[in-house]
Amino acid sequence: MLSKLTQTQKLILALVIFALTGYVIYSSFFSTPSAPSVSPDETGAAVQAEGQDVIDLAAKLDSISIDPGIFTSTLFKSLKDFDVPISPELQGRPNPFEIIGIDK
Repeated sequence: MLSKLTQTQKLILALVIFALTGYVIYSSFFSTPSAPSVSPDETGAAVQAEGQDVIDLAAKLDSISIDPGIFTSTLFKSLKDFDVPISPELQGRPNPFEIIGIDK
């Protein structure tokens, strides 16, 4: 089929294909992202769906309460502290961003 086309028709066809390819590449790499989706709530107002899981988690954490009686129980008071003291170690340079060899 291409052998029946004239040189001018082949050039026009190549330019059209080149233009379409350029448009597809440009639109896929340089187009602006679309706006985030919004969903209506029960009052009919638009609410952003983005971040709703964080808001739900914060609401669940607000409902948590701790019984202060735990800290006065004998079981809590019988807990032992097994801290290991940290021995002092050599410190580095006074200014770690200074050029090497210019320590003060």
